[in-house]
Amino acid sequence: MYSYAPLRLSVYTITNASDYVNPNSPYLDGYKICGLTYGLAQTSVLQIFGLLLIPLIYKKLKNYTSKFLIILSFAIIFISSLICGRTGPFLCIFLLPLYIILKIICFKFDYKKILNSLKILICFSFLIVLLTTIAYFILPKKFRTDRVINSLEIIDVFKNKSKTLKDIIKMYFLPQSMYTTLFGMGNYGRTKTFYLESDVGWIKSIFAVGFVGTLFMLYPLLWAIYKSTINIHILKEFAIAIILISLSTLVLNCKELALLTRNQWTIQALFIVVLSKLNKKDIIKI
Repeated sequence: MYSYAPLRLSVYTITNASDYVNPNSPYLDGYKICGLTYGLAQTSVLQIFGLLLIPLIYKKLKNYTSKFLIILSFAIIFISSLICGRTGPFLCIFLLPLYIILKIICFKFDYKKILNSLKILICFSFLIVLLTTIAYFILPKKFRTDRVINSLEIIDVFKNKSKTLKDIIKMYFLPQSMYTTLFGMGNYGRTKTFYLESDVGWIKSIFAVGFVGTLFMLYPLLWAIYKSTINIHILKEFAIAIILISLSTLVLNCKELALLTRNQWTIQALFIVVLSKLNKKDIIKI
């Protein structure tokens, strides 16, 4: 879809992407790809979920060929996430050190296991650099002039020079009415009668259902984080994946609506069901 416009347009016709994605978005010209889903940053972060689950899958594999393929898939998914948007790769910068910290907690300072995990992470990083370099030369020119160049804005974020970050900050404001602030007005601000000048998820949910409703929307993810945290020594990679997946949604919600969306919530709901149904025998299997 990124390299061949007729295929991209055919898929968008089938998925009715224009009904969900901003028509002024770079997705029309193929600079960002939303695939079979309906969002750009949403899709980018959704693929990061796959990256966070890879260590759990890798742990279960016995065959060296399968292990190599799953490591290779890490790099491929990362590049795919970059093609969809910058948010997914941006989150990786923060999630990677956090993953290592949580891994150390799980291993109770077992240096041998920690060293093995670091070796795997180094392999992941090497493959990302290698495949990104290959993609730089074989993908269309727009990958070099748009995706790679724009991804450097991540550096501007740390320098407080990011235009995107400054634009997002301007979108933070509360309703003038205290009643609306508490209980909302039943509208996300994307109707013909009312357009909310903000893309921020927290602001949109406050206008729609207020602080009270936003807390109800937030509760499932907070419960998943709590349940995974108290069982982290037992669930290990599975718990870490759920914690980081939940946190990535909370961070994305600072940019656009990410709570209970049809993309992310579909996956998160499965994890929550698994967490709620686990007994000791099932935990041992994980």
